[in-house]
Amino acid sequence: MPMSSQQHYPINASDLPKTWAAALVGEVIPDIRSGFASGEHSDKPPGILHLRPMNIGRDGRLILDVLRYIPDTGGVRLRSGDILFNNTNSRELVGKTTVIPVDEDYAFSNHMTRLRPPPGVSARFAARQLHYLWMSGYFRHLSTQHVNQASISSKTLASTVPFVLPPTGEQERIIDEIDRQFSRLDAAEAGFKSAISKGRQYRLSVLAAASSGNLVPTEAAVAKRESRSFETGAQLLKQILETRRAKERAEQGEFGKEEAKAGSFSGRSKGNEWPELPVGWTWAKVGEVGELRLGRQRSPEHHTGRHMRAYLRVANVFEDRIDTTDILEMNFTPKEFDLFELRWGDILLNEGQSLELVGRAAMYKDELPGACFQNTLIRFRAEAGINPSYALLVFRHYLHSNRFQQIAKWSTNIAHLGLGRLAQMRFPLPPTAEQDRIAKEAERKLSVMGVQEKSVAAMLKRSRALRHAILQKAMTGKLVRQIAAEGNGRDLLKAIASMPAPTRDFGERHTRPARAPTDNTEIAMTKKRPLYDVLVEDGGKMTTADLFRKSGHDFETVDEFFDELRTERLKKKRIKQVSTSDDGSTLEAVH
Repeated sequence: MPMSSQQHYPINASDLPKTWAAALVGEVIPDIRSGFASGEHSDKPPGILHLRPMNIGRDGRLILDVLRYIPDTGGVRLRSGDILFNNTNSRELVGKTTVIPVDEDYAFSNHMTRLRPPPGVSARFAARQLHYLWMSGYFRHLSTQHVNQASISSKTLASTVPFVLPPTGEQERIIDEIDRQFSRLDAAEAGFKSAISKGRQYRLSVLAAASSGNLVPTEAAVAKRESRSFETGAQLLKQILETRRAKERAEQGEFGKEEAKAGSFSGRSKGNEWPELPVGWTWAKVGEVGELRLGRQRSPEHHTGRHMRAYLRVANVFEDRIDTTDILEMNFTPKEFDLFELRWGDILLNEGQSLELVGRAAMYKDELPGACFQNTLIRFRAEAGINPSYALLVFRHYLHSNRFQQIAKWSTNIAHLGLGRLAQMRFPLPPTAEQDRIAKEAERKLSVMGVQEKSVAAMLKRSRALRHAILQKAMTGKLVRQIAAEGNGRDLLKAIASMPAPTRDFGERHTRPARAPTDNTEIAMTKKRPLYDVLVEDGGKMTTADLFRKSGHDFETVDEFFDELRTERLKKKRIKQVSTSDDGSTLEAVH
């Protein structure tokens, strides 16, 4: 049994029903072809649609959102019922599989392999089976790793990958049941994803409201209602600047030449104006309301030493979350530790990142006591009168409203926030008491949403696990019941083996290559004989494979053969199965 030696193969051969066969992919689907590469392509017609790995989704669906067209120079084409296997991708994605649902003039890249099932093998069942192997991680272990991608050759797919084969009728019933159960999961997951999307929009609206004075009553409104005075944001800023004046020259040195050259940042990019602030608020600069510092650069001389300390880097700082599962160390002298030490309430922002993630921020809450930070991060340490939780809300809003993207600069393949540019960036400053109320209310709203999102994410994860469980049952014969009259997978496998080799036509299109006309066409068309008559004339007993051959059936008529056999056994009851073995079923005529 070929699958028993496969350590990571998820199907146990001993779990298969007796009416199923176990073979290799190439024995069940001999017609396997690779696509072709094309350096000349366009995202608009004219041309031939050229399918690539991104056109196969993680759910096994054909995705036509991103299309590429190539010149029509011939080559292999796809047709309805063809299976498309992703042979080259990252190790996690290689092996994704889909089925082509309609006849279109599709070509496909050399990163894809086409499998064309013979009659009697359901394309949807075969595609589901291969995609199930991908979902189970089997292809990740089977693939060959190259520099930055993995691959599975057509030869490996055909001669190494096991395939379980039920009778044709059972294949169709299995697919129907999978579709029925998956359709219910599709509806549930659509609701989960909608909830996640709405939750994200709600979270962004809370961040925007917190940064613009629309989340809680303003301090000006509260003071008016209570008939009292209050300290405005402008007065708070003045006090902060007066306190910092004695250290201003030293801090200018900390910001360095980059800050001195940065100038005032207006943020008026692509029509994205800054909002009007409420009464009692004022615009400050980020560098005025907190101390900014780049972390220590990592270099070989710091890899060892007497003062090794853990440090955080971009890989540890996510939005509103610090991950300490992967921590590195380097040497920080006592003097360096004074400069780069992290304290509770410090905010770390990604200085170098992809453009959409540059500026991603989280608050340090002593997750790793005594830690320092690398120069891929910027530390913001709030001044007295600045609530660090409020500052984090502003920075998160800037991340999602693309404010950070507007000031970032590209260097090779990474975006840099820039210490000086961040220092000059506008910061909406409310009174301290209002900052505290904003931070408290935002935490309340976001924590409630966080609980809901975790619940929805758990249900979505459970739904995906159910899909895997459904496919596991489907591929071991436990999803639908077996019907003896439907035949035996081993008989189908023998019928496939007796079929002519697939035609290799490099100019093929939708239809099968036409057979060359001969003078014996009429003889060929009348060659097939009733199964019952053949069985009686041959002594009344023979194997299914022999009956298939002697009754005149071939590659093109295997479906017709099994349909007639099913009718004889179920309706007419003139043929019965008397035994079964690894060599196939034995049939007998009922007199």
